[in-house]
Amino acid sequence: MKPHLFFHIFFIPFYLILLSVSGQCQSDQQSILIQLKNSFQFNSSLATKLVSWNPNVTDCCSWLGVTCSTTGQVIGLDLSNETISVGINDSSVLFDLQNLESLNLAGNNFHFVQIPSRFGSFASLKNLNLSNSGFSGQIPGELSQLSTLEVLDLSSLFSFGARSLRLENPNLATLVQNFTKLRGLYLDNVNISSQRFDWGQSLSSSLRNLEVLSLSNCQLSGPLDDSLQKLQSLSEIHLALNNISAPVPDFFANFTNLTVMNLGSCNLLGSFPNKVLQLQNLQILDLAVNNNLSGYLPDFPINGSLRSLLLRNTNFSGGIPETIGNLKNLSRIELFSSNFSGRIPKSIQDLTQLGYIDLSSNNFIGQVPSFQMCKNLTHVDLSRNGLSVACGQTQHNNWSKLQIVDISSNYLNGEIPKNCFRQWAAMMNDDNRDPPKKKHLSFTVLQLSNYYYQDTVTVTAKGLELELVKILTVFTSIDISNNNFSGEIPRAIGQLKALYVLNVSRNAFTGSIPPSMGNLSQLESLDMSSNKLTGEIPYTLASLTFLSTLNLSNNRLKGRIPISNQFQTFENDSYLGNKELCGLPLTRNCPGSNIPTTENPTPFQESKNGYDWQFIFTGVGFGSGAAIVTAPITLTKTGRYLWNDYTNKLVITICLVLGIRYAPCRVFEEDEDDEKEAVSSDENSDDSEFESVADRSKGRYCVYCTKLDFSRKQAIHDAKCTCFDQTKLLSTSSSTSSSEAASPFTKL
Repeated sequence: MKPHLFFHIFFIPFYLILLSVSGQCQSDQQSILIQLKNSFQFNSSLATKLVSWNPNVTDCCSWLGVTCSTTGQVIGLDLSNETISVGINDSSVLFDLQNLESLNLAGNNFHFVQIPSRFGSFASLKNLNLSNSGFSGQIPGELSQLSTLEVLDLSSLFSFGARSLRLENPNLATLVQNFTKLRGLYLDNVNISSQRFDWGQSLSSSLRNLEVLSLSNCQLSGPLDDSLQKLQSLSEIHLALNNISAPVPDFFANFTNLTVMNLGSCNLLGSFPNKVLQLQNLQILDLAVNNNLSGYLPDFPINGSLRSLLLRNTNFSGGIPETIGNLKNLSRIELFSSNFSGRIPKSIQDLTQLGYIDLSSNNFIGQVPSFQMCKNLTHVDLSRNGLSVACGQTQHNNWSKLQIVDISSNYLNGEIPKNCFRQWAAMMNDDNRDPPKKKHLSFTVLQLSNYYYQDTVTVTAKGLELELVKILTVFTSIDISNNNFSGEIPRAIGQLKALYVLNVSRNAFTGSIPPSMGNLSQLESLDMSSNKLTGEIPYTLASLTFLSTLNLSNNRLKGRIPISNQFQTFENDSYLGNKELCGLPLTRNCPGSNIPTTENPTPFQESKNGYDWQFIFTGVGFGSGAAIVTAPITLTKTGRYLWNDYTNKLVITICLVLGIRYAPCRVFEEDEDDEKEAVSSDENSDDSEFESVADRSKGRYCVYCTKLDFSRKQAIHDAKCTCFDQTKLLSTSSSTSSSEAASPFTKL
């Protein structure tokens, strides 16, 4: 027997065991699932799992969202995000699936009905996820009977006030008393205000194996009880948006497994224990919006795991340590509106994963880091500091994902490099349908919609400072206002076709407004006020149909304000301080009556290397075409003859239209020999030949009334010439005919 055949025969029993793991769906289980599907109301065009439940497919274990045991019993059911709106109550056939170990109904909409108490009848249930499903009212006490439960998720992304889930009777302590195996508890936006003080003791007494505690916005109160230090297995703590009003205990620094700590907007007091920042496994620290919380940044450990450091709107002070360069995974830094000072360390520019940095509204001084290695940057805000040295001309050329830049209100100076904007690809795509280049900032809400958001950002638009919360990630903005930048505004800025807000006001820019800015088709707010800009307002700006705010005041602009439907919506304040501007909406009229049209202005085109190739190619094309046509005419005898013949016919046609007669007359030849031959021939010709020539040319005329065409082939005579009438060479009898022939221009 061949060895490989013996090998397969030997493993036949194992193959049979593996095949039996998937199980064959039992008929009663399939019947329950079909009844369950029929009891639901859902959108079949959006659902993906329920629509695959086909009664003609006998093995229900192969249906999407269904998991079976080896005996064919349904033990897992995942119907998340299936748009289910009706069909869950205590009489539902769902509760006939008594062997369920995992049940996921998250992301549906049950229209604020109460959670059925029969969920407590699943004796084998380990995972229950009812998050973001529109349940309301008191959480039933029967859930406390789920003693095998390992993960319970009743959270919601938003609070619905009186319609939110609540824990009153039973309270939190009663709910979790039997959850000895629980590893994850998610109750965000559940009202637990009835047990606001001793909630820590309730958790620590029952949930010794808890790894994830998520109780954000649950109306809890502090302080953070010392009993919480018993939860040594905690890896994630989410307590944001609760009124803790107490210091952060030092024992959190002993949680060696801690990866996420979110205590934002908790009204924390005192000084934050900086040893927490040195935890080797800590990845996310969010202490934002705790204005009374002080602290400082310690030296960070080598190869630290920190990815997000959010300390905005706190009272943290001191500088950023040079050891921040040890955090190789750091991708987000938010320190704005705090009390940091000193220089921004150079090591920060080596953080290759950095995508979001906001150091605004602090007291940083010195040079702006180059961020050359930070190719993932999407958001840079260094505004409202004391930075005084601008970046070099070779820097910031590879930020292909950059969408928001704000370095306003500093002491930066110098000229903006001409190639500064050429690699900012995320601002160049003007597709508003969230193209792939913009998806690096996005996350899906509930996985049900295509709306993409990021967190808070402050921008200056329409003359006001606006704090945008949960803004769309397609938003793009550049704000370099209130500095001392000089020189001309680079024409390459016209390539940023996805730009929404541009603010370069209160600088020392000179030169004209780049016509290429007419390509900024998505621009909504443009502020170029308080500079030294000269020249006229480009008529290409009239094509910016989305522009709702414009400020060009206090410059040195001149000429007529472009006339378009969009420009007529701006007030006088948009143009004040430009003494030589005229036209509406100003009261100063422009000289002359010719009003340039701005209907459908042609967008300005510029290549990436700074040359206007469209203009160059157009000029070369016209020049080449003209050379091809004129060279044969001017350089060859045949060409001159043909051109002469053509112009004769053209002049004759024009004369016929004008009602006058034109007769060509050859008076010169190509060279001197030809001329002499012509003169000799003229002298020796007989009378009949002379008469025929005179007939053709209508006579001989004086040089004062005669002009030659440019080829020197024919004579053109003035019709009003009278010098020939005074000659005595012709007889009186022929004077009438001679007078008639006094010029080739005689009226018919």
